[in-house]
Amino acid sequence: MQKVLIKDSVDYWVSTCGRVFKGSRELKKNKVTNGYVSAAIKYLDGTKKTKYVHRLVAEAFILNPENKPYVNHLNLIKNDNRIENLEWATPKENNQHAHDNGAFRSNGAHHHAVFSDDVIHKICEMIQEGR
Repeated sequence: MQKVLIKDSVDYWVSTCGRVFKGSRELKKNKVTNGYVSAAIKYLDGTKKTKYVHRLVAEAFILNPENKPYVNHLNLIKNDNRIENLEWATPKENNQHAHDNGAFRSNGAHHHAVFSDDVIHKICEMIQEGR
């Protein structure tokens, strides 16, 4: 495991396996509602920001010569922030990867969808009817 200082931070470090440290103490990571892991980082200018861990790993260890804006999880597991599971991607590459690897259902529904389109339409009808 290699770790490096997070740019412009106050002694915060990130490792190649997706662990975040304040000095030598590992931080508690927070899982956010969309499934990605985040950590609160304090910066030299006094600000404190919540950052996605996959983005911290990519910024620290993965070259981005084409300045691609997205970090893609190769195995589609949002909390697997190991360096070997991440790559820089364009929005188009990111979406294509999701489609190619089953993150979207063949009917176009997102893999996290809880209700079918039919149920959603029925709920909307009921709302319009005042129920």
